[in-house]
Amino acid sequence: MYDLIIIGSGPGGYPAAIRAASRGLKVAVVEKNELGGECLNWGCIPTKAYLEASSMIKKAKLAKRMGIKLVVESIDYSGIVKFKQKIVKGLVKGIGKLFQSRNIELISGNVMQVSSGSVKLEDGTEIKGKDIIIATGSEPREFEKFPFNGCVYSNRTIFDLDYLPEKVVILGGGIMGVEFATFFSQLGSSVTVVEFMDSLLTGFSSWISTEVLKGLKRNKVKFIFNDTVSKVVEKSEQSIEITTKAGNVIESDILLVTVGRKRRTEFLKNTLDLAENGRIIIDENCRTSLESVWAVGDVASEVMLAHNATFQGLKVVDLLTTGKSKIRTDIVPGVVFSNPPFAVVGEIDEEKLKYSESSYAQTGISAIKGAATGRVRIFADKEELSLKGAEIYGEGSPEMIMQIVNGLVMNQSVKDLTEMIYPHPTLCENILEACEDMFDEAIHKVK
Repeated sequence: MYDLIIIGSGPGGYPAAIRAASRGLKVAVVEKNELGGECLNWGCIPTKAYLEASSMIKKAKLAKRMGIKLVVESIDYSGIVKFKQKIVKGLVKGIGKLFQSRNIELISGNVMQVSSGSVKLEDGTEIKGKDIIIATGSEPREFEKFPFNGCVYSNRTIFDLDYLPEKVVILGGGIMGVEFATFFSQLGSSVTVVEFMDSLLTGFSSWISTEVLKGLKRNKVKFIFNDTVSKVVEKSEQSIEITTKAGNVIESDILLVTVGRKRRTEFLKNTLDLAENGRIIIDENCRTSLESVWAVGDVASEVMLAHNATFQGLKVVDLLTTGKSKIRTDIVPGVVFSNPPFAVVGEIDEEKLKYSESSYAQTGISAIKGAATGRVRIFADKEELSLKGAEIYGEGSPEMIMQIVNGLVMNQSVKDLTEMIYPHPTLCENILEACEDMFDEAIHKVK
């Protein structure tokens, strides 16, 4: 009998297991695929490894303006793949060591049934536990018209690609589509993005969408909006003809499908209360409709982000071990690693809220780094000027957004953010400039 059984070892599962074991619980983790889950093996980590590798092309160009001439002799795609594999393997091995050091039992198997107090595997094995956390995540949704094989890839199978394609078509202009368009275009591939909507990055502000679009166009990425792929014909092992619903015909080496993810909840249809989209219905503390069964991450959240899953898993463990927990998921930062990257958090509404901004071009360190393309926008309540949200487009934004997260959690006003000393010269000075602009007092703003 275990104190806690966790189904899934991704970002929602493995941190919760480590925290629970550290607090004295007897823990078992059931994983049917690879330790680390989707995020570590086919998602966040390998994608960012690829993006970091491809960004070296831009850095080499920036070096020239600093008086340092670097020549990119060639791009060894297999070397990029090996770099990614080394990173992933090292991190997976690290999680394994953490499990061993805390006596967490890792069970390989596919869970087919969950009930209060036990889970049953595909081979019939039954594992008993006082509490169960479901953290099975999500996976790419496949299209019947063009399944993932041959020259058609998902954001998961794309890591099986062993050569740099000359031409790439990406279906979907969301987060994954933008990141892979950035990666392939930085390596010199001819990239075309086909998007069903009339703009990129649905769910983000039109300003962010426009800025990212301009950045990708500077890298010669082509776009087809208000359209989708309707037919794929394989011409050879590395050549396909893609026809869109509107009649566009595109020759390409590969098609990368980055639209649609489905939650791994099929095995729970007759066990738990599920929403129409397959999401497990939970309360404010991540409890499911079954006693002592909890769900975290993609399977239970509208916000399908790794850090949200980790936070929920850790907070459930807090509840199990201390009887107290505050699972607040209304302040979830989002980050997209375009080039430059952007980050957002909180409420973004140009009509309802007052907003101020600063350009990266106003700060010295931005010029030094060749990062003048960037902007910070701060949003506040119109009357009280209490901080409501922010969006940052530019180098360093994934780290800078945490200052806004802290401000939101601490219920700070925009004025509070100006009442502190910012280190100089740093990119975070752009936040200070944007906050000062709220009061028409930005030092470096040209009027």
